[in-house]
Amino acid sequence: MIGSQISKNIFDELIPLNPKNKVREIQNFVAKTVADNSDLPELDSHILTQALTHKSFAHEVSHELENNEVLEFLGDAVLDLIVSEKLMELYPNVSEGKLSKLRSSIVNEKSLTTFSEALKLGQFLLVGKGELKSDGHMKSSLLSNAFEAVIGAIYKNKGLEAARSFFYETVDKADQDTWSLESLESFDAKTRLQEMVMKKYQTLPEYKSESVDDEFKIKCFIRNQEIAQVTHSSKKKGMQELAQKILNENLLDTLEKEC
Repeated sequence: MIGSQISKNIFDELIPLNPKNKVREIQNFVAKTVADNSDLPELDSHILTQALTHKSFAHEVSHELENNEVLEFLGDAVLDLIVSEKLMELYPNVSEGKLSKLRSSIVNEKSLTTFSEALKLGQFLLVGKGELKSDGHMKSSLLSNAFEAVIGAIYKNKGLEAARSFFYETVDKADQDTWSLESLESFDAKTRLQEMVMKKYQTLPEYKSESVDDEFKIKCFIRNQEIAQVTHSSKKKGMQELAQKILNENLLDTLEKEC
Protein backbone atom coordinates (compact mmCIF):
# COMPACT_ATOMS: atom_id res chain seq x y z
CA MET A 1 0.00 0.00 0.00
CA ILE A 2 1.76 3.17 -1.16
CA GLY A 3 1.06 6.75 -2.07
CA SER A 4 -2.28 8.23 -1.11
CA GLN A 5 -3.84 4.75 -1.09
CA ILE A 6 -3.70 4.59 2.70
CA SER A 7 -6.09 7.57 2.96
CA LYS A 8 -8.26 6.24 0.15
CA ASN A 9 -8.65 2.83 1.77
CA ILE A 10 -9.67 4.40 5.05
CA PHE A 11 -12.31 6.55 3.37
CA ASP A 12 -13.60 3.84 1.03
CA GLU A 13 -13.37 0.70 3.15
CA LEU A 14 -12.38 1.07 6.79
CA ILE A 15 -14.81 3.80 7.86
CA PRO A 16 -17.88 2.43 6.03
CA LEU A 17 -17.27 -0.99 7.57
CA ASN A 18 -16.88 0.24 11.13
CA PRO A 19 -18.02 3.86 11.59
CA LYS A 20 -18.62 3.67 15.35
CA ASN A 21 -15.09 2.66 16.31
CA LYS A 22 -13.32 4.45 13.49
CA VAL A 23 -10.70 6.33 15.55
CA ARG A 24 -9.26 3.21 17.18
CA GLU A 25 -9.60 1.29 13.92
CA ILE A 26 -7.74 4.00 12.05
CA GLN A 27 -4.94 4.05 14.62
CA ASN A 28 -4.50 0.27 14.44
CA PHE A 29 -4.71 0.34 10.65
CA VAL A 30 -2.03 3.05 10.39
CA ALA A 31 0.27 1.36 12.92
CA LYS A 32 0.11 -1.95 11.05
CA THR A 33 0.62 -0.32 7.64
CA VAL A 34 3.63 1.65 8.86
CA ALA A 35 5.12 -1.37 10.63
CA ASP A 36 4.82 -3.50 7.49
CA ASN A 37 6.10 -0.93 5.00
CA SER A 38 8.58 1.50 6.55
CA ASP A 39 11.66 2.04 8.68
CA LEU A 40 9.82 4.32 11.09
CA PRO A 41 10.32 3.28 14.74
CA GLU A 42 7.60 1.41 16.56
CA LEU A 43 5.48 3.98 18.39
CA ASP A 44 2.22 4.01 20.28
CA SER A 45 -0.49 3.76 17.60
CA HIS A 46 -2.23 6.89 18.87
CA ILE A 47 0.79 9.20 18.68
CA LEU A 48 2.01 7.67 15.41
CA THR A 49 -1.36 8.30 13.78
CA GLN A 50 -1.43 11.84 15.12
CA ALA A 51 2.01 12.54 13.64
CA LEU A 52 0.82 11.42 10.20
CA THR A 53 -2.60 13.12 10.28
CA HIS A 54 -3.02 16.35 8.35
CA LYS A 55 -5.81 18.60 9.60
CA SER A 56 -7.77 18.05 6.36
CA PHE A 57 -8.10 14.35 7.25
CA ALA A 58 -8.92 14.96 10.89
CA HIS A 59 -11.68 17.42 9.99
CA GLU A 60 -13.34 15.02 7.58
CA VAL A 61 -13.08 11.88 9.70
CA SER A 62 -13.80 12.84 13.30
CA HIS A 63 -13.27 15.55 15.86
CA GLU A 64 -11.81 12.83 18.08
CA LEU A 65 -8.82 12.36 15.77
CA GLU A 66 -5.98 14.77 16.56
CA ASN A 67 -3.99 16.35 13.74
CA ASN A 68 -0.21 16.72 13.73
CA GLU A 69 0.14 20.47 14.29
CA VAL A 70 1.05 20.26 18.00
CA LEU A 71 3.59 17.48 17.36
CA GLU A 72 4.99 19.54 14.50
CA PHE A 73 5.52 22.43 16.93
CA LEU A 74 7.29 20.09 19.37
CA GLY A 75 9.36 18.45 16.64
CA ASP A 76 10.56 21.82 15.38
CA ALA A 77 11.99 22.62 18.83
CA VAL A 78 13.53 19.15 19.17
CA LEU A 79 15.19 19.44 15.76
CA ASP A 80 16.64 22.83 16.65
CA LEU A 81 18.20 21.29 19.77
CA ILE A 82 19.55 18.19 17.99
CA VAL A 83 21.02 20.16 15.10
CA SER A 84 22.47 22.86 17.36
CA GLU A 85 24.21 20.27 19.52
CA LYS A 86 25.68 18.52 16.49
CA LEU A 87 26.95 21.74 14.91
CA MET A 88 28.59 22.85 18.15
CA GLU A 89 30.29 19.47 18.37
CA LEU A 90 31.51 19.59 14.76
CA TYR A 91 32.52 23.26 14.67
CA PRO A 92 33.49 24.42 18.19
CA ASN A 93 35.35 27.47 16.84
CA VAL A 94 32.69 28.73 14.43
CA SER A 95 30.77 31.85 15.46
CA GLU A 96 27.20 31.75 16.73
CA GLY A 97 26.04 33.69 13.69
CA LYS A 98 27.44 31.17 11.22
CA LEU A 99 26.13 28.26 13.27
CA SER A 100 22.65 29.81 13.18
CA LYS A 101 22.81 30.15 9.42
CA LEU A 102 24.00 26.57 8.99
CA ARG A 103 21.19 25.37 11.24
CA SER A 104 18.74 27.31 9.07
CA SER A 105 20.11 25.54 6.00
CA ILE A 106 19.34 22.20 7.66
CA VAL A 107 16.05 22.93 9.40
CA ASN A 108 13.99 24.45 6.59
CA GLU A 109 11.18 23.25 4.36
CA LYS A 110 13.45 22.17 1.50
CA SER A 111 15.78 20.06 3.64
CA LEU A 112 12.99 18.62 5.78
CA THR A 113 11.16 17.62 2.62
CA THR A 114 14.30 15.83 1.44
CA PHE A 115 14.46 13.94 4.73
CA SER A 116 10.76 13.12 4.48
CA GLU A 117 11.20 11.81 0.94
CA ALA A 118 14.14 9.67 2.05
CA LEU A 119 11.72 7.99 4.47
CA LYS A 120 8.93 7.85 1.84
CA LEU A 121 6.77 9.55 4.43
CA GLY A 122 4.27 10.66 1.82
CA GLN A 123 3.13 7.06 1.53
CA PHE A 124 1.73 7.21 5.04
CA LEU A 125 0.50 10.78 5.33
CA LEU A 126 -3.24 10.94 6.01
CA VAL A 127 -4.94 13.72 4.03
CA GLY A 128 -8.55 14.67 3.36
CA LYS A 129 -10.40 13.96 0.13
CA GLY A 130 -9.61 17.36 -1.36
CA GLU A 131 -5.89 17.02 -0.70
CA LEU A 132 -6.13 13.44 -1.90
CA LYS A 133 -7.34 14.52 -5.33
CA SER A 134 -4.49 17.02 -5.72
CA ASP A 135 -1.78 14.67 -4.41
CA GLY A 136 -1.46 16.73 -1.25
CA HIS A 137 0.50 13.93 0.40
CA MET A 138 3.41 14.91 -1.86
CA LYS A 139 3.38 18.67 -1.17
CA SER A 140 6.59 20.01 0.33
CA SER A 141 4.77 21.93 3.04
CA LEU A 142 2.86 18.85 4.21
CA LEU A 143 5.89 16.56 3.99
CA SER A 144 8.19 18.90 5.93
CA ASN A 145 5.55 19.44 8.60
CA ALA A 146 4.96 15.70 8.87
CA PHE A 147 8.67 15.06 9.34
CA GLU A 148 8.78 17.53 12.23
CA ALA A 149 5.68 15.87 13.68
CA VAL A 150 7.30 12.44 13.49
CA ILE A 151 10.36 13.79 15.32
CA GLY A 152 8.03 15.26 17.93
CA ALA A 153 6.19 11.95 18.27
CA ILE A 154 9.41 9.98 18.74
CA TYR A 155 10.62 12.46 21.35
CA LYS A 156 7.33 12.31 23.24
CA ASN A 157 7.04 8.53 23.07
CA LYS A 158 10.68 7.40 23.24
CA GLY A 159 12.76 10.37 24.43
CA LEU A 160 15.48 12.66 23.10
CA GLU A 161 18.09 9.98 22.38
CA ALA A 162 15.66 8.03 20.19
CA ALA A 163 14.72 11.20 18.31
CA ARG A 164 18.40 12.07 17.85
CA SER A 165 19.30 8.60 16.56
CA PHE A 166 16.36 8.58 14.18
CA PHE A 167 17.31 11.97 12.77
CA TYR A 168 20.95 10.96 12.25
CA GLU A 169 19.82 7.78 10.45
CA THR A 170 17.50 9.81 8.23
CA VAL A 171 20.29 12.23 7.35
CA ASP A 172 22.40 9.26 6.24
CA LYS A 173 19.51 7.97 4.09
CA ALA A 174 19.08 11.38 2.46
CA ASP A 175 22.70 11.19 1.25
CA GLN A 176 23.49 14.89 1.17
CA ASP A 177 26.19 17.09 2.71
CA THR A 178 23.96 18.06 5.61
CA TRP A 179 26.70 18.88 8.11
CA SER A 180 29.20 20.45 5.71
CA LEU A 181 30.26 24.08 6.02
CA GLU A 182 30.12 24.16 2.23
CA SER A 183 26.39 23.71 2.45
CA LEU A 184 26.31 26.87 4.59
CA GLU A 185 28.10 28.81 1.88
CA SER A 186 25.79 27.44 -0.78
CA PHE A 187 22.72 28.14 1.31
CA ASP A 188 23.91 31.66 1.96
CA ALA A 189 24.63 32.26 -1.75
CA LYS A 190 21.14 31.34 -2.89
CA THR A 191 19.56 33.14 0.02
CA ARG A 192 21.60 36.30 -0.48
CA LEU A 193 20.89 36.35 -4.22
CA GLN A 194 17.19 35.81 -3.62
CA GLU A 195 17.04 38.60 -1.03
CA MET A 196 19.02 40.95 -3.24
CA VAL A 197 16.89 40.34 -6.32
CA MET A 198 13.65 40.65 -4.37
CA LYS A 199 14.78 43.95 -2.85
CA LYS A 200 15.87 45.45 -6.17
CA TYR A 201 13.33 44.01 -8.59
CA GLN A 202 10.44 42.64 -6.49
CA THR A 203 10.83 39.23 -8.11
CA LEU A 204 12.76 36.01 -7.58
CA PRO A 205 15.57 34.39 -9.57
CA GLU A 206 14.35 31.58 -11.82
CA TYR A 207 16.54 28.53 -12.48
CA LYS A 208 16.12 26.39 -15.58
CA SER A 209 18.07 23.25 -16.44
CA GLU A 210 18.48 20.86 -19.32
CA SER A 211 20.26 17.53 -19.46
CA VAL A 212 23.42 17.48 -21.58
CA ASP A 213 25.07 14.06 -21.77
CA ASP A 214 25.67 13.13 -18.10
CA GLU A 215 25.50 16.71 -16.81
CA PHE A 216 23.04 19.56 -16.43
CA LYS A 217 23.24 22.94 -18.10
CA ILE A 218 21.69 25.32 -15.59
CA LYS A 219 20.68 28.90 -16.33
CA CYS A 220 19.50 31.69 -14.06
CA PHE A 221 16.94 34.21 -15.27
CA ILE A 222 15.90 37.44 -13.62
CA ARG A 223 12.96 39.33 -15.11
CA ASN A 224 13.07 36.90 -18.03
CA GLN A 225 16.68 37.83 -18.79
CA GLU A 226 19.42 35.21 -18.65
CA ILE A 227 22.09 36.28 -16.19
CA ALA A 228 24.52 33.36 -16.21
CA GLN A 229 24.83 29.62 -16.66
CA VAL A 230 26.93 26.72 -15.43
CA THR A 231 27.29 23.03 -16.21
CA HIS A 232 27.29 20.61 -13.30
CA SER A 233 26.79 16.90 -12.64
CA SER A 234 24.29 17.75 -9.86
CA LYS A 235 21.29 19.95 -10.54
CA LYS A 236 21.01 21.13 -6.93
CA LYS A 237 24.70 21.85 -6.46
CA GLY A 238 24.80 23.47 -9.89
CA MET A 239 22.12 25.97 -8.89
CA GLN A 240 24.05 26.75 -5.73
CA GLU A 241 27.24 27.26 -7.71
CA LEU A 242 25.40 29.46 -10.20
CA ALA A 243 24.06 31.73 -7.45
CA GLN A 244 27.58 32.06 -6.04
CA LYS A 245 28.92 32.91 -9.52
CA ILE A 246 26.38 35.69 -9.97
CA LEU A 247 27.30 37.18 -6.60
CA ASN A 248 31.06 36.82 -7.02
CA GLU A 249 31.08 38.40 -10.49
CA ASN A 250 28.54 41.12 -9.67
CA LEU A 251 26.42 40.02 -12.63
CA LEU A 252 23.40 41.88 -11.32
CA ASP A 253 25.22 45.06 -12.40
CA THR A 254 24.90 43.87 -16.00
CA LEU A 255 21.15 43.48 -15.55
CA GLU A 256 20.86 47.02 -14.20
CA LYS A 257 22.75 48.50 -17.16
CA GLU A 258 20.52 46.75 -19.68
CA CYS A 259 17.22 47.54 -17.92
